[in-house]
Amino acid sequence: MKSGQENSSSVATACGVEQVPTACFFEDGEYLGKFVGADPPQVIEALMAWTNIGKDSLRTSLHSMQRQHQLPLQSTTEKKGETLDDRLRRLTTSHPVMVFMKGHRDAPFCRFSKQLMAIFADQRLVHFGAFDVFQDEAVREGLKKFSNWPTYPQVYVQGELIGGVDIIEAMVEDGSFRSAFPKEAFAS
Repeated sequence: MKSGQENSSSVATACGVEQVPTACFFEDGEYLGKFVGADPPQVIEALMAWTNIGKDSLRTSLHSMQRQHQLPLQSTTEKKGETLDDRLRRLTTSHPVMVFMKGHRDAPFCRFSKQLMAIFADQRLVHFGAFDVFQDEAVREGLKKFSNWPTYPQVYVQGELIGGVDIIEAMVEDGSFRSAFPKEAFAS
């Protein structure tokens, strides 16, 4: 069920939404439950537990969505016993091109993240992972130290920091942009 802005507060109240992101699940108008947080593997488990959707059917649909929108199906949450540096290393290498930004790739929150997404669109760089640093304080603060880069967005290729929007803009200007990224990252 999707909710327009005019209905969102009443749905949020009815579902007991206290933080975002929260996904509320309904089937035929019946409230099944909610999931708080941004952990796709756990959302998948919740969907399978609350519905009669077959595991293979759900997996096929989700993989199709992942290919279309580059959604991370691997967990972005902390794993038991994992240090913050290990987690950051895992996140920065989770996609050949990985962006840490304020907001979502389709809804950037700050002007620098908006600029970066506009550059990627102009250059037809469409296959990349994105992580909203507002969703995780430990990642937001830890990545600044991990990368020795104090601002967002941060762009990584094969786990190596390329830089922020200023560096990306300079790469477009000097013609080095396309060669810095895997060719598979670009739309054909």
